[in-house]
Amino acid sequence: MELPVWLDDLVPLLDPTAPPRVITLREAEILGYPFHVVRRLVRRDRWQRLAPGVYCTAPPAGRIDHLAAAVKHGGGSAVVSGTAALREFGVRAAPVPSRELLLVPLDCGARSHGRIVVRRTPNLPEACLRPGPALAPVARAAVDHARTLPCLDDVAPSWPRSRNGKWPRPSNSGRRSNSARATGGRSSVKPCSRSPLVRSQRPKRRLPACWTPPVSDRSSRTRR
Repeated sequence: MELPVWLDDLVPLLDPTAPPRVITLREAEILGYPFHVVRRLVRRDRWQRLAPGVYCTAPPAGRIDHLAAAVKHGGGSAVVSGTAALREFGVRAAPVPSRELLLVPLDCGARSHGRIVVRRTPNLPEACLRPGPALAPVARAAVDHARTLPCLDDVAPSWPRSRNGKWPRPSNSGRRSNSARATGGRSSVKPCSRSPLVRSQRPKRRLPACWTPPVSDRSSRTRR
């Protein structure tokens, strides 16, 4: 049975007694790691400090570790949004994020630190039901990502392309339909503009004389 990729980052499979990859100082003290021991591990590069009071026990920290550290830094109700959340949802058109946008309630005391950008909002979205760190819904993550763009010119549409990178061709381009083959290449459908009824009801409008100035060609013939 092949295990998911994210499971290796969240669950230590080799040593069940090992601490989690991302741990807070309070959780470390509960597991028997006092503050002076944690500080010694950080100095010896055995642990990595990701945020104030949040550490990675198996450095170097990966993408999931930074997201988990951001959620632990913001508290239990915090969710990751923006570009980082879109990348976790599989939106590869979004650029690789260098920061994690963290949405927290108004009464949260967390502040921005390093890669973590804290944004307080009265309308905190509910986290999506998925394994891993808490993520905002796709719609909210897309809106927060659009807010970070400097202008609308950076919003590029995603047109469908084939595997070789070429634009897809219409299915009927360069081919004649069966009805055209049966009529010798002529269309069996008569355009509405050729109908005598439509032609009689259509008013005859001409452009004003000032809109059609005389034009002379090389033979000095004046045409209108």
